[in-house]
This record gives sequence, structure tokens and C-alpha cells, in this order.
Amino acid sequence: MIIGSKIPRVDGLEKVTGEAKFTADLRFPGMLEAKVLRSPLPHAAIESIDARKAEALPGVVAVLTRDDLGDINPFYGNCFRDRPIVAIDRVRFVGEPVAVIAADDGMIAEEALALMDVRYRELPVLSTVEDALAPEAILLHENLSGAGEFHDIASLGGKPEPNICHYEHYEKGDVARGFSEADEVIEESYEFPMVYQYAMEPHTSVARVTSEGITLWTSSAHPFLVRAELAHMFGLPHSRVEVIVPFVGGAYGSKNLFQDRAAHCRHGAQDRRKAGQARAKRSRIDANHAPTFGALPYAHRREARWHTRRPRSGSCDGHRRLCRQRPAGGSARG
Repeated sequence: MIIGSKIPRVDGLEKVTGEAKFTADLRFPGMLEAKVLRSPLPHAAIESIDARKAEALPGVVAVLTRDDLGDINPFYGNCFRDRPIVAIDRVRFVGEPVAVIAADDGMIAEEALALMDVRYRELPVLSTVEDALAPEAILLHENLSGAGEFHDIASLGGKPEPNICHYEHYEKGDVARGFSEADEVIEESYEFPMVYQYAMEPHTSVARVTSEGITLWTSSAHPFLVRAELAHMFGLPHSRVEVIVPFVGGAYGSKNLFQDRAAHCRHGAQDRRKAGQARAKRSRIDANHAPTFGALPYAHRREARWHTRRPRSGSCDGHRRLCRQRPAGGSARG
């Protein structure tokens, strides 16, 4: 490579001529299309799900609900496996998947969604960090979740507290002394709204399930993480799960998570039993990053020989417990 010279992009010709195939461009014989029924409520118990009308609609091949998860481990999550591929006992945020319908085409699947009958009982909503930490706050998750693939941060440590899923505690030097001897102590709080990195290509995946294993085409930026999650969920060795990433139409950090790809694979297993052949299906979804807050007490001496920080941060993410650093942590530097 010569500095200042023009180097052709390796994939440039395929993209400008339209030959590049993204996940949504893939077509396979007998491919079905999946649509997701999502929760209209931020927090509610699911009292009943009636899928009989949707299942009876011509062209519908499979309907995935909580009743179809008995033979797999339905929970996933990078840090904590605390999110089911479809809601089981309750929904914890607006848009959480409640059912997934696979049909011969998207129009039929969309029509079938309207035939689903789901009865909810609304529960208190915890929309802020303060709400989640209140003594009377309802518990979002009654049981501690198993560790995900990010094992280094998937540890609670100490005694579990309601609606807090993770602590991080570090100290260097004498933090208490640093604050007590400081000439000035400044504390500020910061809040960041919900954000999302909108790429031109939405989240897309196509799954094929056979007796030999799972093949998934997806726009994910982390195929090895997706493979590990699928293998864990379906009880398969990694060698029987293949994840293929075609051209990706932008990600910017938004396609790192597992999302709803397992639902497509689960449908593939259902289709193979019912129709005697493997089917592939496609779905498009969006995700976002939850609002975040941070508090930063900062102490220093006027001689500027040392300063002390005691950061505290958290994120209130609908379906998860509050994630927060242990407020007792900090650092002192000479």
C-alpha cells in the first residue's frame, strides 16, 4: 500500500453494481416469512394466549408461543440469560415478542397476527432508575439469571438486591481520606436519553433447520456470539450450528446482540416436524439502547497533587434489572 494512492475497495464493484447480496436479498425454495406479535404494554402478566384462529388461517405453517418452549432453554442474553425468545409469564417492555407466526408469505403472517388473542393483566411500570430502586418497587425478575457469554461481567457479587443485576467495585488508594481532605468536592449528575443507531439495513435473519443442525444467515456483527447462544439454547455442539454473515448494510454497534434469531430457528424445528422439510424464514426488527444516568462526585486539592472520584452509573432497561456500579467504589490518585 502506498500512502496517498487510491486503493479500490474490495467489495466496491459488487455494491455499486447491485450484485452484493444482503440477508434480506436471500431466497430459498419453500422459504416462509415470520412476523412478530409484540406487547402493547410496558409491564403486564400474560393470563392467556389463544392462537387457534391464527393457526387455522390458510397459509400459516407454525405459531410460536410460550407453550412451544418446553424442550429447549428459551433464555438468552450476552451478560445474563434473562430474556426469553417469546414472553413466558409476563412482558417487561413495549414491543417484547409474545408470539411469532411463520406463513407462506408476509401478508398471511401479518393477517394471522390480528387473529391472536392475548389477555394481559397490567402491572406497575418502572420507567426510571428511581422507580426501580424504590423500596416498594415490584421485582422485575424473581430469580437470578444464568451467565451469558460475557462471563467477565456476568456476576452479581455480594447479596442480591431488588432490581439490580450487576455490581462493579474497585478502589485504589484511600478514597474516604481523599474526600475528607479535599479543598473542593464537586458532584454532577448526567442523563442520556434512549438512542438507536439506525442503519439502512434492518435486523434480518434467515434460518434453516435440518436433522444435521442449524444454519443461520444474519446481519449480526458477532456471528460467534450468535452461534454460542444458539448452541446453548438448543443443546447442540458448536459444530452443528453454522452462522453466515452476508454483506451488512451498516451496524454502528446496533447489531451486536442476539435479538430474535432463535425464534426463527425454533420455527424451523417446528416446520420440519410438521411439513417434513426444512424451511427458512425472515424477520426484521429494531432495538435500542435504554436511557442511562451517571453521578460523578469529584474531589481535589488546590495544589493539584491528587484527586478522587466516586462514580456511580446505571441504566433502566425495561426487561432487565437495573445495572449499576457499586456506589462505594472509587479511586484516589497521588
